[in-house]
Amino acid sequence: MPVPNNPSSRGKRAREDGYRWQREVAKRLRRIFTEPQFRVLEGEPDVVVMDDDGEVLIHFEAKEAKLPGGRVDLRAALEQAKHARRPTACPVAICREGTRDPIALLPFRDLLDLLANWAPPVGA
Repeated sequence: MPVPNNPSSRGKRAREDGYRWQREVAKRLRRIFTEPQFRVLEGEPDVVVMDDDGEVLIHFEAKEAKLPGGRVDLRAALEQAKHARRPTACPVAICREGTRDPIALLPFRDLLDLLANWAPPVGA
């Protein structure tokens, strides 16, 4: 049985908690997208959404602060999503701090692109 104060067992628990949050993000995205892909590879985004041709459309990076008063470095999370994405994919960081509602961050330019594809043209 692992010793509770053993740094390696704490690291393993933290990784497992992170994977749980990644799976939760993928589960929530399944309500909208047919098959978001959950990944745990180092240097890969946590969850990706692809079109029917397998082109990655959105890269999600899931970050969670579990400790009371813990904070997620929002800009670092978004930078990680940007770094891991394919050049044509939209990077999104999904961050949750304790029991607070999760928030999603993406570059403003990407938000404008998403809205332009979703909203009817002005004057239509």
